[in-house]
Amino acid sequence: MSEDNKPSSKHERRIQDHKLDLNESASIKTKSKKFSKKITISIIALIVLAIIAYSSIAYYTKPGKYDDFAKCLTEKSFKMYGADWCPNCKKQKNIFGKSFKYVDYIECTKQKEDCAQAEITGYPTWIYNEEKYIGVQSLSRLSSVSECALSN
Repeated sequence: MSEDNKPSSKHERRIQDHKLDLNESASIKTKSKKFSKKITISIIALIVLAIIAYSSIAYYTKPGKYDDFAKCLTEKSFKMYGADWCPNCKKQKNIFGKSFKYVDYIECTKQKEDCAQAEITGYPTWIYNEEKYIGVQSLSRLSSVSECALSN
């Protein structure tokens, strides 16, 4: 090669062109590997999201363990008074699990008039036939008072 790095002969030009082709080919392979890796990661992420979505839908569409019991309490005019900040109210809600949505629940931080009228002094408070049951109540206790069947 000459001093200004330009190939002087046809053979040297071919060698240099070949080196450029090899460099370009290596660059394409590297880009291709990176692209394949991105595609693989994207596919795995989509599969994981699909599994999570399916699991969530399956969980929330299944009936709760105590749906019938909670519906029975509501039909018999049982009411639970509570507050969103109350740890015992959260405990009571957790006992029912996702079936709690069927309980006639009065949130005293939002329905202050209803709670004042019912003379609620502690949380949670259950009221049935003007009788108050203050504190966390077991399902068996609610069942015996209400005569609602507690199915397992």
